[in-house]
Amino acid sequence: MIQESRIKFVKAVAETIRSVCVLESEPKFDAFIRCYKRKGMARLDLETSIWLGDEEAVHFQGRYVVFK
Repeated sequence: MIQESRIKFVKAVAETIRSVCVLESEPKFDAFIRCYKRKGMARLDLETSIWLGDEEAVHFQGRYVVFK
């Protein structure tokens, strides 16, 4: 589930888009997995960019929470 989010629309999107979500760091993801296994709940912050051609059209930041 999304616990918290922020989205910024830089320009209108009316064509084919490309969405890219990059994991900030592997150690943070490993900590996320360990926390989930140990506590049954974990949070992960992700950033996603939506590209229109070679320009960023939308930037999304979100904190996701998972529960067992």
